Parts: sequence; structure tokens; C-alpha cells
Amino acid sequence: MIKYTRFFSILFLTIVLISCDNDSVTNDNPVSEAPNNSQTLVSITKNSTWVNYLEVINFTDGKITNIQFSDGPYHIYSYTNNLVTEIQEFNVSGTLLFTNTFSYDGDGRLVGKVVLPSSSSPEWENYTTYQYSYTDDSIITAIKLFDFDDVQQEDTIYHNLELNQNNVTRSIGSVSPPYSPFDFRSDVIYIDDNPLTYERYFSGNLNINSSYEYLDGLAADAYTVEKLKFGVHWKINSLLSHGVPTLGTYVLDDITSKYLSKVDYNYNYQEQSINNITTYSYEFDEENLLISESQSKYSSAVDQTYLTLITYEYE
Repeated sequence: MIKYTRFFSILFLTIVLISCDNDSVTNDNPVSEAPNNSQTLVSITKNSTWVNYLEVINFTDGKITNIQFSDGPYHIYSYTNNLVTEIQEFNVSGTLLFTNTFSYDGDGRLVGKVVLPSSSSPEWENYTTYQYSYTDDSIITAIKLFDFDDVQQEDTIYHNLELNQNNVTRSIGSVSPPYSPFDFRSDVIYIDDNPLTYERYFSGNLNINSSYEYLDGLAADAYTVEKLKFGVHWKINSLLSHGVPTLGTYVLDDITSKYLSKVDYNYNYQEQSINNITTYSYEFDEENLLISESQSKYSSAVDQTYLTLITYEYE
């Protein structure tokens, strides 16, 4: 086994330089050459000082098989035709709490998600369905809450996601009937199919905005884990898999196919104003294999900087 480390900051991002040793290099243009594909990723361990958080993601044949969390809970993944179709969530005692199922059309696009609680879950009285309908330039999401007699409990929540060249550029949310009036709106501008700016409006007022900067070149598969779950349409499938597709900084961070170098996040609501800045740097071995990443997040809310250590294990 070969173990590599990367530093990762949850949600938001800042650059910390990593010194080179004889076996590795720091590279601002990391993929000018193809990375070495002879090593197989078997696990990623994330250890964050942001929330004293530890997560171990285990892989088999390039797919996530399970995720272990520091306080004991774990998730188990199942696949059909290389697309994740089920994620089971267990508590520290090994009791099943939730089963998330995913369904796709013939093109591999996500068309449905069901979140089904077990009788041991604190939310066992109801289950939630998400239905995704596609047109040439939009995706309509219908979110419904049912009891176990299949009686709908609340009004359907609709989201209209506008598309431009297979990127979600706008999300508009409303309660039945569709789109009148919308309660919030999210707008995203892309560069090279990666988020460049993000804005979220609530009741017509801008309350969140973020900007993204990148290194040159495409990122390695170890960095784009969502691709390993959701296939060729991984970016849109990943956005939809979060359930309520309001977009958002933490969701957009998952769909970058280039290495992030900086994210500047601003939140303003009523009397509260928060700025978070995260920057990144990366380290690669002589064959251009990603071996470490440093992410450091400064939050004005607490006037502190946080880091996360991630360890890659290959064989």
C-alpha cells in the first residue's frame, strides 16, 4: 500500500504552500502530462479541524463501497451499470436509518430519488420522493412528502433548473402551483464547464454570492469522486442527488473538473454578514499523480482558519 495525504477544508477554500521533498513536486499546472494510472485508489481519509471531523471513503474497482465516519455511523453503496442506485445509512450500532434509492433513464440521467426511513429512524413517519423531468433547456423537480399509507402530507415543492450546454445555470424554487411565486433563485456562471460565480436570492434579495478560481488542467479521478458515482452525466446527477436542488457553494464544489485554487464566499442576511475565503495548493509525484492537497478556510464569523487532512491510499 502507498499512502498519500491532502489537506481539505469542508465547504469553503484558502492556499497553503506545501514544501517539496525528493519524491514529489508542487505544481501549479498539474496535468500538463497524463497522470500515472498504474495505481488504484483504495481509500481517502478526511480529517478536518473545521468540525473535528473524520471520514474514510473506501473504494473497490474505482467505486465507493462504503464510507465510515469518526463517531461510528457508516454508509454502504450499491451500483447498477456503474451508476450508484442505493445508499444505506447506518448508525453507530449498525441499525439501518435511511435507504436512498436512485433511478436513471436510458441515457444515464437521474430521474428519481427516494429517501426511505426505517422504523428505527426519528423520521420514520414519512418518506420523500424527488422526480426529475428533462426538456431541452431545463429540468423540473417535483418534491413530495408521503406517509406510509402513500398519502401526500404537504404541497408539492417545485424547482425549475435552467440548462445551458448541460450546465445548470439557474434554479428557481416555489410551492405548488409551479413557479408562482418563487421563494428563492440561484444563478451560476461557468467557465470551461466549471462554476465561476454563484449568486442566491431570497425573496428577491441577494444574500449569498461566491466566486471560484482554478488551476490549469483537468483534475484526477481521485479529486472528482462524484464522477465515480454518477457516470457521464455526473455533474448534473450530483447536483440533483442532494435532493433539494437549490445549488449552493458546498454542492458546486463537488462538480469541479479542474483543481480549485480559491473560493470566496459571502453571506448577508438581515444584520448578519460572513465572509469565508479558502485557497488550495496541490502536490504531485514525479509521474503527476496527486499525492497531497492543502486547503485552508478562513471564516470571518469566528476569525479563525481551519484545515482538513486527507490521506490517499493506493495499491
